[in-house]
Amino acid sequence: MFGVIALFAFAGPVADVIVRRRIHPAYYWGVSTILLSMIVIGPIAFSPLANALLKAIGRVA
Repeated sequence: MFGVIALFAFAGPVADVIVRRRIHPAYYWGVSTILLSMIVIGPIAFSPLANALLKAIGRVA
């Protein structure tokens, strides 16, 4: 799944290089945010704090 999402994230900058011969600065922020969120979400979601929160709202037995 990481590879598929990364493929879509890099499609814009690659197209920008082909068409405009440079990458728009917004892609640096956008792609880095997408990649960083994919790396950080997993450990946060399965942390003890997240598990306690889910138990508190009744989602996990």
